[in-house]
Amino acid sequence: MIRNNGRRHEKSLRSAAGPGTEVQVVECPDEEAEADYVVGEIARKMRERHERPGAFAILFRTRSSARLRVRLRQEKIPTSWWAG
Repeated sequence: MIRNNGRRHEKSLRSAAGPGTEVQVVECPDEEAEADYVVGEIARKMRERHERPGAFAILFRTRSSARLRVRLRQEKIPTSWWAG
């Protein structure tokens, strides 16, 4: 769909920081399980690897953000939100 957009500007996206870690894809049965898994993994990595909150990025659909926001707040994980 995006590729077939006649008004699309051709571009190549690359990270200035290099390749980094591979994207992880996980299938969860529902929104609640998804939020629990994502926030649990972030909390675990912050605790075990001493990762900073800014080391993580979560891409999600707007309508599924409510449960995720609640879980992040419960775990006291600071966040910044951008829509676009």
